[in-house]
Amino acid sequence: MSNDFDTLTCVINRGVNTGGAMDLSVIVPVYRISGGQLRNCIDSIKKAVNSPHSFVKHGGYEIIVVCDEPQQATGLVRNEMSQIAQDNVRLVFQPHAGVSAARNHGLRLACGEWIGFVDADDLVTENAWDVSSQLLAKKPDVIFFNHFRKYNSLEKIQYWKQDTFTAKSTNSFLRDVLSPGTDQGTVWGKLFRRMFLSENQLTFSEELAIGEDQYFMVQTVLRAKSLASSKSFGYIYSCNSASTVRAFRLDMRERIDKATHYIFEELRDEGLLDSRDGIVRKAFENYLLDRILALTINYYFHPDAPIEIRNKKAYFAFLSSVPYGDALQALSLKSLFHGDGCALPVAKRLTLLCARYHLYQLVKIAAEIRHRELASIVS
Repeated sequence: MSNDFDTLTCVINRGVNTGGAMDLSVIVPVYRISGGQLRNCIDSIKKAVNSPHSFVKHGGYEIIVVCDEPQQATGLVRNEMSQIAQDNVRLVFQPHAGVSAARNHGLRLACGEWIGFVDADDLVTENAWDVSSQLLAKKPDVIFFNHFRKYNSLEKIQYWKQDTFTAKSTNSFLRDVLSPGTDQGTVWGKLFRRMFLSENQLTFSEELAIGEDQYFMVQTVLRAKSLASSKSFGYIYSCNSASTVRAFRLDMRERIDKATHYIFEELRDEGLLDSRDGIVRKAFENYLLDRILALTINYYFHPDAPIEIRNKKAYFAFLSSVPYGDALQALSLKSLFHGDGCALPVAKRLTLLCARYHLYQLVKIAAEIRHRELASIVS
C-alpha cells in the first residue's frame, strides 16, 4: 500500500518545484471531502497569493495537500484531482492517522518562510496574505488575522482592528486563544514563521483527537518571542451546524480530558495560573466552563448515553473533578446578570449555575432543549 502512495505522489507532483526557498507553504489536510470543495479551497489560495498586495512574490509558494484517507485519495486522484495538482500544488498521501498527523506530514515537507493552515472545506479571502513589508520585516513568530464565519451568509468577525506588533507581553494573545467564541484557538487564519516552529520543535499532538488546535496555539504563544495581528480579513470559516449533532462517543470524556489536562499542565508549569494580573487564569476558567458545557450536552446528557453515565452520581463526580471543579465554583450568581468575567452567553451561564448548585433536573431540561434545537437544524 505504501508503494501505491509513493507512486501516486510522484505522478501527482510531476513538474512541481519542491526544492528552492519560497515565501509561503500552505498545508491543507484532506479527509472525506469532495473534489469540488477541495478545488474551491485551492483556487481561493491561488487567488490570494497572486493578489496585488500579497507578500508572496514571483510565484514563491507551495500548497501541500495531505490526503489522510487512502481509499478516498485514490478515487479523487483518478476522477477529480489531476487538474488540481498543478501550479505549485503538491499532493501527498498517508494511511488514515488524523488531522494532526496530516498537518505534521505537511510541516515536514514545507519549504516556505511562512506556514499557513487551511481546512479543505474552508476558503481564504483575496486579502488572506496582505501583510505589510514593515510588519514582516520585524519577523513576528505568529501573525493573527481577522476572519469571516459562513453560515447561510458571511458574518464578519473583526477581532484585530489594526496592524500590531508586540515583543513584550503575550498574555493578551493567550487569553484570546483560550477564551471560547473567539476562534483564536484555531490554527487557521494565521501565519507561522517556519523557523520558529522548527527551532521550538512545535508540532501537533497526534495523541489528541479533540482540542489539538488549541493545545498547539497555547504552546505556540507561550514560546513566541513576538506576536503580531493584521487588520486584514483573511479566512472564511464554513460553519456546519449539522456537525454539532454527533453520535454519542463513549470516549468523549477521555478525549476532552486529555486536551484539557495538556493545556492545564502547560499553563501551570509556566506559572501563569498564579500570575498577579489573573488574565490567563480567568481565560482558562472560561475555557474550562466551555468544556463543562460540551461534556454536559454531548456526553452526560446525550440521548444515546448509557444509563451508567446519565446519572447524578457520575455527573456530580465530574463537576467536582480537577481542574473543572475550581472553575465551576468560581462562577457566581452575579455572573448571570453582569458577566463577572465569564465570557459565555447568558443562557450558558444559567446552565452552568444550575450545574454549580447541583440542580440536576434543570440541567437535564436545558440539555434536552439544546438537543431538540440541534435536531431541528439537520431535519
